[in-house]
Amino acid sequence: MFLTYMLVIALAFAVVAIFLAIYTRRVADLLLTERFRAAEAISEGRVPEAWIVQINQRLKRRHWILSRREPASGAALALEKLARLRLFFDKSPFFETPEARGLLLAQLDETRARWEKMTWDEIVKSTR
Repeated sequence: MFLTYMLVIALAFAVVAIFLAIYTRRVADLLLTERFRAAEAISEGRVPEAWIVQINQRLKRRHWILSRREPASGAALALEKLARLRLFFDKSPFFETPEARGLLLAQLDETRARWEKMTWDEIVKSTR
């Protein structure tokens, strides 16, 4: 009887471990896909659509929470996202050559320099 319970518990742990492994793999795939799509959009001169939605939602929440005490900056949020994206690709092993990495990093740096001089509305309008 005891062995049966132990076998059932071991089987339950195995099933949970398999589901967690599948879930973790799926989340990792989604994060990688999101970052590569963002890099593709930026290299084409656009703001990633997902970023526009996320930043606008954060601005609405921040505006509601702060009640206009502190102005919210969508451009600053976009620059933060761009900095994180650059850091990811700076350390990423997904490049065939160092030149390919350098090209993408240069495009991200050019975009950062351009966005630093713009407001959030200008950034969004410049890509549509």
